[in-house]
Amino acid sequence: MLLTDIQMPEMGGIELTRIIRAYPEKAKASIPILGVTANVLEEDRKKYIDSGIDDLVLKPFSEKDLIDKMASYLKKD
Repeated sequence: MLLTDIQMPEMGGIELTRIIRAYPEKAKASIPILGVTANVLEEDRKKYIDSGIDDLVLKPFSEKDLIDKMASYLKKD
């Protein structure tokens, strides 16, 4: 599982996700990716999901919310 901030200084989470999803090895390309963002606009959230991010963690978040969301993707394996 990968947890990435949508707006990082040198490479944003969308760009990182696209690179990972294009990786030739399927097991690595399909790793669950959770994007962290404070942006709650629906059109932006759609753009993030369309980039290949599996789900979003909205800031501010509680430790329990983060762990629950991560656990839901780990159970899928």
